Amino acid sequence: MEKVFKSIKSSAVTKEASKLVLSELKSCGALALKLNALRTSDDCKEDKVLKNEHLEVLHLMNLINLIAPYLSEKITLKVLSEVHKLFSYMSSELARHALKTIEAIFEALRVKNIVLETEDIVVSLTSFVSLGDKNPLDTVILASKLLRVAMDLLYNGQSSLWIKNLPPVCRSVIGMYDSRKFVIVIF
Repeated sequence: MEKVFKSIKSSAVTKEASKLVLSELKSCGALALKLNALRTSDDCKEDKVLKNEHLEVLHLMNLINLIAPYLSEKITLKVLSEVHKLFSYMSSELARHALKTIEAIFEALRVKNIVLETEDIVVSLTSFVSLGDKNPLDTVILASKLLRVAMDLLYNGQSSLWIKNLPPVCRSVIGMYDSRKFVIVIF
């Protein structure tokens, strides 16, 4: 799929292909809600369905990671919004995949002005990081790194939003370090 998207030269074709990816992602939003509801069930049969449907969502996010630079800019912003919604529905184990997808989209849009979308994501990431021990350490570290990228985007796009979000971000990261009893070594 990456080669196909990379080879598209027509902006009209890129836009249509991007719309298909967005459509599939929106259907995953409904699936993520279902998965979130099933997550509390102890039924083994539902666990098997749960795992298969998790794979569907994960495969789509992995595809987006690869094709993000080739999607239509306008659609990419909508994809970012949908992935952000998915992030809020996902279990902490699956949140890592959503974070990787957000990171890929940020990288693809690094030169674009995506301040408003970024501020919403900063708020979500700050909340995720502040949960500390409730999420796996590797996922919290990834969220912290992505938070730095998002804050850089805010700083470069609109410094007043960066200033507004800096105190909660700092409190969140400090709280994470405190809750994990990290030893910080400065080189």
